[in-house]
Amino acid sequence: MANPFLIADVDSACRQARVYYVDTLVQMQRNGGRSESFFNAELERRLNNLDQAREAAHEAAYWADLSTAIAQLVSIVLEWGIYKAIQDLLQARGVYIDPHDPALSLAFDRTIQGKLISWATELQNTWSEGERQRNADQMSVYMQRNGRLYTQIIQEQGKALHNVQQCNQQLADSTIRAIDQAQQSVQWMMGESKQILQNAGQNVNWLGERIVAMQAEVQKSMQEGLKAQKEVTKSIEQNLPREKEKSQFWGQVKGCGVGCLSRGCLGLLILLFGGGVFYGVYLLMQHVVLH
Repeated sequence: MANPFLIADVDSACRQARVYYVDTLVQMQRNGGRSESFFNAELERRLNNLDQAREAAHEAAYWADLSTAIAQLVSIVLEWGIYKAIQDLLQARGVYIDPHDPALSLAFDRTIQGKLISWATELQNTWSEGERQRNADQMSVYMQRNGRLYTQIIQEQGKALHNVQQCNQQLADSTIRAIDQAQQSVQWMMGESKQILQNAGQNVNWLGERIVAMQAEVQKSMQEGLKAQKEVTKSIEQNLPREKEKSQFWGQVKGCGVGCLSRGCLGLLILLFGGGVFYGVYLLMQHVVLH
């Protein structure tokens, strides 16, 4: 994977840093040079500038702000050119350094290229670490969001399940109440049917008793009528000889005409008497049947 910080602008900054390095050597050695304390103070100031630039570059690289990180890397390269010149002068301890020495420039180029590779690699590592951290943060956010969504789904499912259970419980209660009412209705109908059957049985028994009583009364009435008819017949049979004797007597006394009249009257009397008896029996039978 190519390093995104090693671009043409950074390479140009290396050449410009060599120019800054040579110019600083010339200025610091002019007019007899500077004191050691001056070089120490200037070296510390440049080092602080380098630290601030490196910190800004790493922060930009961590958040994937490559353009800002590259700009800070360019500043680091240029600042290091000046820093290197002051460091060499301090180490020379007053010995003159020829700024135009080709070997010096060549050594500077090799040193700054090594430094550049090191700085760019550090920035690339920081950038990669930021990418991993961002991905982890995104995954964490994703998991948290999914966790909240999952929790919400579980809660919604729990509410739905609770509602279904309540509906099922209400339906079961309604069904049980309906069954109880049906059982009560059946028991009531069975009780009513039993009462009706019992009443019907009592009525049938009463009717049977009434029929038996009526049959007994009819038989009794018929027996009484037969008895009365027998008595009437017996009475007629007992009176016939006497009536016959009377007829003979009257026939002897009054003659043939009077005898014939007497016999006709006697027959009429017998018929009237017998009809009256039968009519009485008939009325008695009607009275019995009506009762």
